[in-house]
Amino acid sequence: MLAAAGALIVLGLFGGKLIGKIRMPSITGWIIVGLLLGPSFLNIVSTNIASELQPIEGLALAVIAFAIGGELTVSSLRKLGGSIITITIVQMMVTFGSVLVVTYLISESLPLALTFGAMSAATAPAATIAVLHELKAKGPLTRTLLAVVALDDAFTIVLFGVVMSFVEAMVGGNSINATSLLAPLLEITFSALLGIGVGIVGVLVLDRLRHKEDVLPFVIGLALVVAGLAQRLNLSLLLAAMVTGSVIANFSRKPRTVFETLESVEQPIYILFFALAGAKLQLSALQEVGLLGIGYVLARSIGKLAGNYLGGLLAHAPDSVRKYLGFAMLPQAGVAIGLAIVAVERFPQFGGVIMTTTLAAIFVYEVIGPVGAKYALVKADEVPRAQVGSSS
Repeated sequence: MLAAAGALIVLGLFGGKLIGKIRMPSITGWIIVGLLLGPSFLNIVSTNIASELQPIEGLALAVIAFAIGGELTVSSLRKLGGSIITITIVQMMVTFGSVLVVTYLISESLPLALTFGAMSAATAPAATIAVLHELKAKGPLTRTLLAVVALDDAFTIVLFGVVMSFVEAMVGGNSINATSLLAPLLEITFSALLGIGVGIVGVLVLDRLRHKEDVLPFVIGLALVVAGLAQRLNLSLLLAAMVTGSVIANFSRKPRTVFETLESVEQPIYILFFALAGAKLQLSALQEVGLLGIGYVLARSIGKLAGNYLGGLLAHAPDSVRKYLGFAMLPQAGVAIGLAIVAVERFPQFGGVIMTTTLAAIFVYEVIGPVGAKYALVKADEVPRAQVGSSS
């Protein structure tokens, strides 16, 4: 297992540099290396080994969400104002609607189409954040992207919970009650409260650390604590860790030290996370996906592009945000898989179709998503010229 993890990091590093020669993001190279080492090709990283390395995913997601939270300061959100809520909700609902219509026309099953529509709104923050850090992007699009990505999954969890209540009633003949509708709202609330609690502890301790070298182990430990507690309590790991990071960014006396220190160790964590994601991708899923999977991918892509443009228009966002935000929000991974697992458990009669389509879509989005994010940031002129020329 340890040898496989080492191989993923070392080969992923060079895979990222190699693909950078053709001006593609490093993350695409990391995913391709994982795919080559995984069951679809060399099987060096078998399904069993990938499962054993799963705890690393929790740490990586916690670190990624923590970093997103670090960008959500009161001052930055004040600058963006209510436009963030408008853009997030509009793009989410347009995506939901487009996928619902297309998958219903193909499958002729309203419960299945509703399920796909609710899942489609989720965005994978990990890929987006990795590209942002690699390109050192800064500007209106970057700030808006960080905030929308942070809110998108939280809102999607609520949407998914509400939609599942309706689907359950349609499939099983059960009535929709207040308890089923409140469940997703309670998950969001308790996830945020967990993040606030851990964040307050973090602020109290960090402000008393005298040596800079003590900051990194404490922050990593904090990320593991919030990830572990969220998983144990069946709460949203992403939301809890994001709120923890935001609390520290807003209330700690030395937030710059905290997040700059964290950046120094992010790359190996990111490489292993995305290479492992690549190793889990199954090419066989692409062969089974059929018209429904193709329709899902196309409808979700159109929904994200059109929804973000419309949301930016309604929010009077800058031109660069309206035009390019959608391209940076195409990736889909962990949250979508989690929602798919929940859907399969509730509706096993749709299990094969849901998982096959979800895995195939993730394969496509994990490869093209980072490319779309880089395209958006470069076109918005938010990447330093040196990075455009030298980065992947």
